[in-house]
Amino acid sequence: ADRAALDFALEHGFAIKGYCPNGRRAYDGILDEKYPLLETESSAYPPRTRLNVKIAQATVIFNGLPEFSKGTHTTIKYARDHHKKYLVLQNFPDIEKDAQELKAWLKAVNPESLNIAGNGEHKCPGIHSHVLNVLRKALL
Repeated sequence: ADRAALDFALEHGFAIKGYCPNGRRAYDGILDEKYPLLETESSAYPPRTRLNVKIAQATVIFNGLPEFSKGTHTTIKYARDHHKKYLVLQNFPDIEKDAQELKAWLKAVNPESLNIAGNGEHKCPGIHSHVLNVLRKALL
């Protein structure tokens, strides 16, 4: 989900600001340099998650699994700890439903900056395409 959000931002000229684990560690190898992210001191994922939640006004979490993953629980915890608004979208693979829910939430919350998080393609095949399509429908 995170990578899809970055791809969407690059594709449509949205500003990108955020963090990745030290060494640009990603589940599928090394995160491409085309994504202008700062590296945290740790190669673990939670410090990156905490910083990304902290610097954004709000967070959207794409959950395509029957239950919340450890990463989703962690993201929600950090959002609560930092008193940030968050939305968990759980309608995968229903693009229309997620897009409608996101659009309505964004209109109500009106954040200046948005952190997008969620499941990876390795745990939820098809999530990258889903997130791209939801963002296109909700934001363009």
